Amino acid sequence: MRTATSFLAAAGLVLAAACNDPSTPTGPAPSADLVRGGGAVHVSVMSRNLYIGFDADAAVAALASGDPAVYGPVLQASIATLMNTDFHVRARVIAEEIARTRPDAVGVQEAYLMQVDLSALGGSGTIDLDYVAILQAALAERHLPYQLVATLVDTDMQPLPGVRIVDREALFVDASRVQVGPGVIARTFQYNIGPIAPGIDKKAGYIVAPVTIEGMSVTLATTHLESDLGPGTYDLVAPLRYAQAAEIAAVIGAVPKAVIVGDLNDVVGSLMYQALTGAGFTDTWAALRPRDPGLTDNCFAPDLADRSAHCVKRIDFVFARGLEHPRAGLLGEALLVGVQPWERVQGPAGWLWPSDHAGVVGDFVVPPATGLRN
Repeated sequence: MRTATSFLAAAGLVLAAACNDPSTPTGPAPSADLVRGGGAVHVSVMSRNLYIGFDADAAVAALASGDPAVYGPVLQASIATLMNTDFHVRARVIAEEIARTRPDAVGVQEAYLMQVDLSALGGSGTIDLDYVAILQAALAERHLPYQLVATLVDTDMQPLPGVRIVDREALFVDASRVQVGPGVIARTFQYNIGPIAPGIDKKAGYIVAPVTIEGMSVTLATTHLESDLGPGTYDLVAPLRYAQAAEIAAVIGAVPKAVIVGDLNDVVGSLMYQALTGAGFTDTWAALRPRDPGLTDNCFAPDLADRSAHCVKRIDFVFARGLEHPRAGLLGEALLVGVQPWERVQGPAGWLWPSDHAGVVGDFVVPPATGLRN
């Protein structure tokens, strides 16, 4: 594991070497001449941050103090919020989003595993939550044929005896339409932040899977790039996200058709963005909805109880390469889920949003044109 100092030195070398209704899909519709003969292939993907269910940044900052008088009340408040943002309830809404949009693949972030002995925090009882298993159960309840391709442990946090919180990501595919090939990769990045508090070694990673959709080979990737560590840290962490995005692009390599989804924790024009567009990837939201900002982040307070969405920036992306028509460009539609009032659900303490992020869905039409079919 590299420390933040060693990562910054390495990232510097990488940089030197490289240098308005969000629920209504818009964008160009495929013209009849491009899809005539019924040979078009549809490729549909979703990126969905599940959200831990409380203010994790505040909890980690309190733990970093090492003072029980500081972190004790913060952790107790976090547990109370976690109970009110019940993921069992929210998972059913996310499963409904998937049922409604039926993506071929779903990349999820913040798919936490939590095992907490509450006596360590002055309470009683235990918390035992597995967000992947809970989401799988919600999908099965709706008879949706989604297969778990892989999970990846990003950060395994054990800050106190009896407290384990594991940040994971996962990739699902619709097994009725998608065949997964050999050689799935799930690994943490070469460069990561490293230790930031006792028992917390901050990491991020990615999953890359070769798949076949309607006879067409596509490489899918999902990731959750590193987030800022607080106010004033953007200039330090942005080069790390660049290095992480460049690593994904290098692992995918020169395959002609590829899609990357994820919470990328950075914005249009950033170093991260340049790493992916420089590798030939198209920001599909910008291509299909250029007049819509498509904001996805910080949409709701930690308790998810807001009456309406107030998203502040677009950090959740779908990037694609090789799906464009050589003359018409990218064809299809893009939309957000989880930000309309009718998408709320009744939770233990009132109405809840399914996550603090919006989900992003891209549905692409790949016409039977030269260079776009196997």
